[in-house]
Formats: sequence, C-alpha cells, structure tokens
Amino acid sequence: MVDDVSFETWAGEELARLRTGIHLRRPSDHQSLFKYVSLNSDVSWRYLHQTLHSGELVGTAVSDLNDPFELKPYVFDDLQSSIIAETARHTEMSQPSARFQLKPLTEVFPDPEPFRQQARLYLDEVLTRYRIIAFCERIDSSLLWSYYANSYQGACLHFLAKGFRSHNLGHVVYSEYRPAYPLSLALALFSQRRPWIGSTATSL
Repeated sequence: MVDDVSFETWAGEELARLRTGIHLRRPSDHQSLFKYVSLNSDVSWRYLHQTLHSGELVGTAVSDLNDPFELKPYVFDDLQSSIIAETARHTEMSQPSARFQLKPLTEVFPDPEPFRQQARLYLDEVLTRYRIIAFCERIDSSLLWSYYANSYQGACLHFLAKGFRSHNLGHVVYSEYRPAYPLSLALALFSQRRPWIGSTATSL
C-alpha cells in the first residue's frame, strides 16, 4: 500500500523523469553525431534525398526495431480505488471537491476497469506514435559500417547535436533487466493530455 506522501513524491519524480527522458544525457551543442545509412534500396535512397534536400529524418517505428522489448517495460497493474484517487489528485485534469474528500473511495471509483483502459491506451499510443533515430559518436565504427551501412557500401551522415534542440536526444543506456512501471504512471501521463472518462471521474 502506498501512502499519500510517498505516492506524491514518487509520482512527481517519475513524471519529471519521463518529461525529460529517462536517463537521457544530452550531448553538447557542437558534438558530432553520425548516422549510418545502407543505400541498398529505393526507400533508403528516398530517405537520403529527404534528408539532404528537405532537412528531414525519418525515424523507425518501434515494431521495426531489432529488440522486441524496446519501449516495452514490464507493467504491473496497481490500479485500485486508493491509487486511482491519488493519481487523480496529482493530475491537472481534475480538481477534487469537498464531496470527493468525504465520500468513500469505493463509491467515487467503484470500477477501475475504465481507468485501466485509459492507461493501456496511452501505452499503445506510445508504441504507434513514437519514432526512434539512432546516432553514433564515432565515424570509424567498423561494426556500424558493416551492419548499418551495407558492408561499407553505404554512407555516414554527419550532424551537430544543436540541430536537434527541439527533440529528446540522449545517450543510450543498456540494462540487463527490463524497467518496471505501475499502470498508475501510464494513467497519470494519459490524464495530463485528456480528461478522465466515466461519470465518476468527470464529477470530481
């Protein structure tokens, strides 16, 4: 069971980390970044043309990445009446009323299923909406030249980090274990963008 103080502290820290990017250490503005491209298909040549002529980079969908667990942390369901209430109190989408404070939580949030659906919808949208672009700090990586540049037949594009100031940019951190997050965190992130569904939530 999570008490009021610990939940508020934990939720605030987690939301702050997710807004800025978990474990992201941003490169300096003048740091060189390199992107290896294969140029072994019409699609890759078209993407190169977009980059050179339009200044566009096309990211990779999560479903097309090599790692099947990319952007897929282990999520455990902690949504019960008390946790949903705490999540509601700490989002900008709801302002608790005096009636909410006095009524039993089981009456205010009798059915957690709509909130589970909201949280899962947010996680599904992350997988479909987000795109990932990988860079390297080295131009002489034999592994990347071989694997991502079509066995040295492709190209290596040079960028400066300051060109990506409006994007989440940081160093990749590898871990032996999948991160674990509660479903209530996804619900809180969802609720920052959309009103809560259900009559119990809209009456707060």
